[in-house]
Formats: sequence, structure tokens, C-alpha cells
Amino acid sequence: MKHRTLMLFVFFVTVLPLSALDISLDSVGPIALENNRMLLAKRIGVSSLERTRRSGWNQFVPNLSVGGGLESTQ
Repeated sequence: MKHRTLMLFVFFVTVLPLSALDISLDSVGPIALENNRMLLAKRIGVSSLERTRRSGWNQFVPNLSVGGGLESTQ
């Protein structure tokens, strides 16, 4: 009896609210692509490669360093 009550509770809590949503295949596709973790990881990889390509010219910029010091002798 408790098992049946629990199953009914789970049904009412999970399935019935979903039936109130207006879901179609056309609306689910973009949401699935947006939330796909593999695609997100690929996008991060591409943006990282683009950033590396854009900052690659930094290796050709000359480096200049100036140093100085003071010393007192008595």
C-alpha cells in the first residue's frame, strides 16, 4: 500500500506539471542544443583557440627592461 501511495505521489509531482507545459519538438531542439555539455565544451575550446591566435603576435613585440640602483659609500 505504501509503495502504491509513493508511486502516485511521484506521478502527481513529476508528470502532471509537465503536462501543463507547452512543449513541441520545434521548441525542444534549441533548448537541448543550448544545454548540451559537449557542445559547450567545444565552444569553450574554440574560443580558447581564437584567443591564442589573436594573442600570438605578442611574441614579436620587443622586450625592454630598465634597471637602476643607488649605492652610497662612506
